[in-house]
Amino acid sequence: MSKQVDFTQTGGIPRNQDLFAFMQTGYTEAIKALAAMTAQYGLTLPVIVSGMVPDGSGGTTDGWVWYNGDLVHFPAISVGIIPTCGGGTVLTWIIAANNSNLTFGDTTVKPVLQDKAVTLSCSSAGLTSTTIPYSTVMLNFNYGLREQSWTHIVVSAGATTGDIYYKKNWLTNTLQIRGSLVIGTGVSAPPVYNFITTLPAAYKPANTTPFKAFFRYHSSTLEESTSLDYIRDINCELDSTGGISVGSIRGATNYTVYFNQLIPLD
Repeated sequence: MSKQVDFTQTGGIPRNQDLFAFMQTGYTEAIKALAAMTAQYGLTLPVIVSGMVPDGSGGTTDGWVWYNGDLVHFPAISVGIIPTCGGGTVLTWIIAANNSNLTFGDTTVKPVLQDKAVTLSCSSAGLTSTTIPYSTVMLNFNYGLREQSWTHIVVSAGATTGDIYYKKNWLTNTLQIRGSLVIGTGVSAPPVYNFITTLPAAYKPANTTPFKAFFRYHSSTLEESTSLDYIRDINCELDSTGGISVGSIRGATNYTVYFNQLIPLD
């Protein structure tokens, strides 16, 4: 760390507010630099710096989380103390000021010891500067700012059904998307695309990006072999609004397509 106080010097180092301010900025400036590193990736989600590890029983260990320009300590949570929410509220981390007073030399009392306390409660506020829904995806520095959990979409778009899963690497600005879809209707003439769903804004590419899906042999399509099943490519695209579309196959109905692709978003 660039800012340090040499306490090995003797003679009575002055103990005043200038010294304390210097010591405090020694770590606050480092934390702000950390914030700048995350801000360049457009991060607004909480980022786990350490801890917050699942305990295997539904709870988590304590840890430190970077959020809203501050590094905040989160307490350990066990299943037995997680509240049950209802009435339009959801389980939420609540971040609140937790300041303490000191008596000054002139006998005045002032709240100069400033801290933040995090509790788990029920709220309908959503994601704000002081509230984080428990279900919110938290990124983790230990995994290179990659989302660890898949977001799941259950697809029901006309005659198309299935499942799509996706997650983002904020460091490389790439999206991994996988899924399987059952296309229920056929087409008489290409090119025809089936619009499936739209991803949130943080997961849309700067430009429309093609990707490939595949399906196996289908009796209504051109037979390349009577004894082997062939994998066939299907054209798909993720457009700049986050819309996912999957190509159709002439003459085939009720076929399943599969995909697992890494898509650059810049």
